[in-house]
Amino acid sequence: MAGSKVKKAASPAEGKDAKDAKPAHAATESIEVNIDELKRKKQTLLDLAVDVYKKRKNTRTSRMFYTCLKGKKNGIEKLHKKFVKIPSESSDRGQITGFASLLSGTVFVHIIEAPTKVLEGLLRELVKAEQKELIKDCRIISFTEEVTRFYKKWTINESSPDADEPREQETHVLGWSLLQKMLQLGIESGEEAPSEKLLLKYVPSTQKMLKVASSNDLCSPAEYVEIFNSPIDFTLGNEKMWPVEDLVKF
Repeated sequence: MAGSKVKKAASPAEGKDAKDAKPAHAATESIEVNIDELKRKKQTLLDLAVDVYKKRKNTRTSRMFYTCLKGKKNGIEKLHKKFVKIPSESSDRGQITGFASLLSGTVFVHIIEAPTKVLEGLLRELVKAEQKELIKDCRIISFTEEVTRFYKKWTINESSPDADEPREQETHVLGWSLLQKMLQLGIESGEEAPSEKLLLKYVPSTQKMLKVASSNDLCSPAEYVEIFNSPIDFTLGNEKMWPVEDLVKF
C-alpha cells in the first residue's frame, strides 16, 4: 500500500530482568518504516532489521551471573581483575561491565556483561582456577545472550552484607530473585560505582550465596562448557551397525 507504515516495537530487556524497573534505554521504542522508500532503495525488512541491530549493538550484550567460594589459595580477586584488563585487538574487553564482590572474605559473587566469546573465555578461566584451587564450588546461576546492558562500568569490592538466612525454596527460584536484585543494582548505580547504601540494599547475603554454591542443581563451569560449548555428536545408532541396512526394503 503506497505510503503505508509499519511499526515495530523493540523486544523487552530480558523477559523479566528486573521487576517494574527498566533502564532508560530499555524503554519501548517504535520504528516507522516507509514501504515506498524501502522499495526505492531495494531494501527488505531483513536489511532494516540488520541496520537496527547494528545501531543498538552497543546496548545489547550477553550476561553471566555466578558465584563461587574462595579456594585454598589466594588470588580470586586478582584473577578477575587480570581477566578484565587483558588487552585485546578486537577491543571486546573494553565492552565489559558488571559488578563483583567478595562477601565476608569467603564467597565471591559476580555479574558480568560482555560479548559471548568473552564470557566463554571467562568460563574456561574459571575451570582452570578450580583446578589451581583458587576457587571451589563455583555455580553458574544465569547465562543469557542478546539482552540489554544494565551496568555502565565494571567494579569490584569486598563487603560484609547483613546476615539473611535463605527461605526454604528451590535453587532456581532463589537464583532468579538474586539476579533481579543484581540487575537493579546496575540500574540504580548508573555511571558511578555502587554506593554503600545500594550495596546493603541489593547485594545478596553470604548465607544465600553459600546455599547456591552448595547446590547440585546448577552447573559448574566445567559442566557448563561440556554441555553448551562442546561439539555436538550426531552419530546415529544405525551408523554403528554392519552391514548397513537397506534404506528401502523390497
